[in-house]
Amino acid sequence: IFILSYISFVRGEGMKKEDLDLIAKELLGLIEGKTTTMASDEEAPYYVDINTYTDPELFEREKKMLFKERPLLLAFSNDLPETGDFITNEDTGIPILITRNSKGRVKAFLNVCRHRGARLEDVPCGKKPRGFVCPYHAWKYDHNGKLTSIYGEDTFGEIDKSSHGLTELAAEEKYGMIYVRPTPGPSMSVDDILGDKLGPQLGTWDLGSMHLVDRKIFTMPTNWKLALDTFCEGYHFGPLHSETIGDTTYSNVMTYDKYGYNHRVGFANKTILELNDLPESEWEPLHHFQFVYFLFPNVIILVSPDYVNYFELYPGKQVNNHLTRFSLYKRYPMKTKKEKKEAQDQYDFIYSVVEKDDYWVSENVMKGFKSGLHPHSIFGKNELSLIYMHQAFRDAVGLDPKDVELKRVK
Repeated sequence: IFILSYISFVRGEGMKKEDLDLIAKELLGLIEGKTTTMASDEEAPYYVDINTYTDPELFEREKKMLFKERPLLLAFSNDLPETGDFITNEDTGIPILITRNSKGRVKAFLNVCRHRGARLEDVPCGKKPRGFVCPYHAWKYDHNGKLTSIYGEDTFGEIDKSSHGLTELAAEEKYGMIYVRPTPGPSMSVDDILGDKLGPQLGTWDLGSMHLVDRKIFTMPTNWKLALDTFCEGYHFGPLHSETIGDTTYSNVMTYDKYGYNHRVGFANKTILELNDLPESEWEPLHHFQFVYFLFPNVIILVSPDYVNYFELYPGKQVNNHLTRFSLYKRYPMKTKKEKKEAQDQYDFIYSVVEKDDYWVSENVMKGFKSGLHPHSIFGKNELSLIYMHQAFRDAVGLDPKDVELKRVK
């Protein structure tokens, strides 16, 4: 679902060259063998009951356990570059305010005044160097959430300001990413979430120093997991994207690496065969393929030498609708009108492909599921990323990962 970037890979930005060379060799081997990374015969084909996309009870369980109780990636470091910068988020159903304090530390709170519950900030992002003032009765809070002033305090009556600060949420900034747990709870660790391999790997991409190009929202009449499925395999590139992605990228060829509940897939550009004519010392591998990361439970990140594509998917109010926020970041500043236009053109292209192809077909599939007459969806051996992802969804909400699988049809 992505346009590919043909900018030479800059040494020192991202994974080590020798690691990228190994991925390139793996992709070349798959192309030569006319195959792809696959699940075992025991694991697939994998028949999934469509209740995974249509069951309201499961849907509410996922919203509670995956999107309210679990830490989520809600921003990159560059979204809050200076003291007083803030962003808000209500996609989980919980109003969240994230800011950076005077010591450079990221802090997160419920975006709710402790007086009468009014929203402190009602815009997606902004800057408040002096802290936050409730628009209802002008109670004031600093960037650490401390209540510093009560309007008309002499007539209001005495209260303990130290016990009426903003409700703090656990947050941690690492590897250029900002994770927040939407409900109050103990401290958290990004390394525990991502693991000892994936976190440092993501850190090499310098995600905290990017530059936002554009950000828009899709609201779609499809289940959030059904929309997410379209991001995690390249089997559809040729049939669905024949005039765009399928024209420049190998269809049904991908590498796959699993990191707990998370994963990384690699998709090969058709230019990758040019590497066969060069000594390995001259390879610039990321010129010829791109990585797509799935960060459990709802984030897709595509990294290329020039751009980072960032998709966040959230359940909607009902089981059959969802929200996708798509942000595109440039990996270096856009200083000229030409550079800005090229970046915006890139954004518009990707948005169009997702809207007209991927989410168009996702909506069509959801219509079939809602009929109640189509009993299952099938994941093939070449769609192992979907098998493991859906097993992770069930495991994370306390259900048997294997229980979703129906008896195979012979």
